[in-house]
Amino acid sequence: MTRKCLWDESHTYETNDGEDYRYLCPACYFNIYKNLYSDKYQWHGFLKNIETIKIEHKINELEKELAAHKQKLALLNGNNKTLEVECLFCGEMFQIDPKETWRYACNDCFKKFVIPLKQLYDQKTIRTIVSAFKEAHGGGAFELDDITSFAKDHFKNESDN
Repeated sequence: MTRKCLWDESHTYETNDGEDYRYLCPACYFNIYKNLYSDKYQWHGFLKNIETIKIEHKINELEKELAAHKQKLALLNGNNKTLEVECLFCGEMFQIDPKETWRYACNDCFKKFVIPLKQLYDQKTIRTIVSAFKEAHGGGAFELDDITSFAKDHFKNESDN
């Protein structure tokens, strides 16, 4: 005999004579009742309240879907929360995370200037040297050699005083 599944009436299943007790197709019985609701409901209570349980099930699915979309949206919106900072070396504006306010060099200048200078000086000293160099020489373009020779002279002069 062909019957409609009580959980999802859009599909049917076959039963043998004498199997009037089967209200769900085998897939829904195992995937829905056994896996999700058998700990919470006795079989007869499940059947008696199946419409309410189906609504609760749908609400839970929608809440999970909503949470996933909120998480994706938060990631998208989180990327827009950046600060624009002027690079101490090239003067170009670049974006940083608000948690990275210590950054003073764009990625290119960081590789070109900061990494080599870090072998000789700490971050605070690098900032001081570059600021003093730009003050003494203006805002024109410069190379790493210009800063290192200025730093050597700068520290040599300070030790003379």
